[in-house]
Amino acid sequence: MSPHRPFVWLWKTKCIMKVKVFAWLLFCDRLNTRDMLDKRHCAKEDDDFTCPLCPGGQRETRLHLFFTCPFSMRCWQFLEIVWNHNLEFFHMVTLARWMFSRNGRKGFLEIFFLASWHIWKQSNRLIFDNIIPSFQSWKALFAKKKIILHLCKMKDL
Repeated sequence: MSPHRPFVWLWKTKCIMKVKVFAWLLFCDRLNTRDMLDKRHCAKEDDDFTCPLCPGGQRETRLHLFFTCPFSMRCWQFLEIVWNHNLEFFHMVTLARWMFSRNGRKGFLEIFFLASWHIWKQSNRLIFDNIIPSFQSWKALFAKKKIILHLCKMKDL
């Protein structure tokens, strides 16, 4: 039995281990989204299962939080990453990677994982620290981490 290709690509990325583990959990649909907590019976009866990043009242699932939430869609639009929501999850990732790289751009997986990581962090900052998420905050944190990632990949001169 062979894994989906994105699982193979995951461990070859230049991301730090905590981001790789996060991405692995994202791929396995094991992140503790509100929907997942409800499925595991870890939520209270009066818990709110809606997405904290959008006013639409959508249930917070992996697909919603990272791909169809207006907040995350703005992030992907900024990065010029296009998702086909009609495809199965791994096909959607594979197609987005191909479309990203066909124009000669590199580092899709690192960008995808770091962008997703910071979407997750924006959500958690609201839930745990009561800090209102903003696109500008996401963009600043993403840009800082992306620069650090690229500096780490550079060879000593």
